[in-house]
Amino acid sequence: RSIPKRELVGAMAWMTMPALIGPLVGPLVGGFITTYFDWRWIFWINIPMAVLGLVMATIFVPDIRAETRRRFDAVGFALIGLGIFAFVTGSTALGVGILETTHVAIVIALGAGLLVTYALYSHRRTSPIIDLSLFRIPSLRVGLIGGAFARLGVGGTPFLLPLMLQYGFGMTPFESGAVTFVGAAGAIGLKTVSTRLIRRFGFRTVVVVNSAITAIVVAIPGLFHPGVALPLIYAILLFAGFFRALQLTTTQILGFVDVPSHRMSQATTLSSVFQQTSMSLGISAAALVLQLQVGPGGEIGADDFFWPFVTLGCLSLLSAPFFWSLRADVGQEVSGHQPRVVAPAE
Repeated sequence: RSIPKRELVGAMAWMTMPALIGPLVGPLVGGFITTYFDWRWIFWINIPMAVLGLVMATIFVPDIRAETRRRFDAVGFALIGLGIFAFVTGSTALGVGILETTHVAIVIALGAGLLVTYALYSHRRTSPIIDLSLFRIPSLRVGLIGGAFARLGVGGTPFLLPLMLQYGFGMTPFESGAVTFVGAAGAIGLKTVSTRLIRRFGFRTVVVVNSAITAIVVAIPGLFHPGVALPLIYAILLFAGFFRALQLTTTQILGFVDVPSHRMSQATTLSSVFQQTSMSLGISAAALVLQLQVGPGGEIGADDFFWPFVTLGCLSLLSAPFFWSLRADVGQEVSGHQPRVVAPAE
């Protein structure tokens, strides 16, 4: 809300950097803790990080307030909060064997029912906690739904890759984290070219073409095996980090290009919910396919990761039809892209 739309691409590239780098740095830090200390410290480290976040937010985040105050939607918060919790929990437990199949189905159905109830409830509220009427904005709708499919694929990668390197390649948690960390370097490289790419080709071309590229780089680790040279793996992960970051950053920007400034707060909330839920479901999908591949009581091996990675790639590719439906000049004010106009034949 605080920056001009023409600066949104560059600002969002910086904004999404921590979210892109975090899941890739996490295995490195967590692997170091697990290898040389105790795995429980992976959870305890959240406390000082949260305190640091509170202090920095208090010091550096400006106190920007809306023009009008709205009552907190407690009923809506309960419906959508419990609905997402139940749906994601049930999806996570699907096929893992920690709950009976009947119980899993009940939890998923309960979550879906609560979410449907919230959708009906929110239409009668003037200030719902999650404003679903924002879906009437085409670019936001496509950005959220297409971006959700992209995150389904990308979200499972930081889960699968360390597992494959540890169980399939025999690496320690710290060694596998050092390999996956290469993708963070690719994500950092995005900042230098994202603005120019979007200005040169426009949002629609970038997200459609990059949907196919992202699907490939998400799926290709399924071909890794202990005989593959480590420098080649580093190179692939470096490029994969760049294209994954480009897709997530561009789709997130798409959600805001046509949103009026006074609705930016609601759009941010809706976007955050979609992002976190789709990333969680991506991990669930990867875990489910891996569990089905290994079978009951089986041991995980290097060959068991091919289909989980291919599944994630296919999920990422499903975003392409949504992005193709965008108009050619979508987000032109933000990107600065000028679509080529073909002169009529005389």
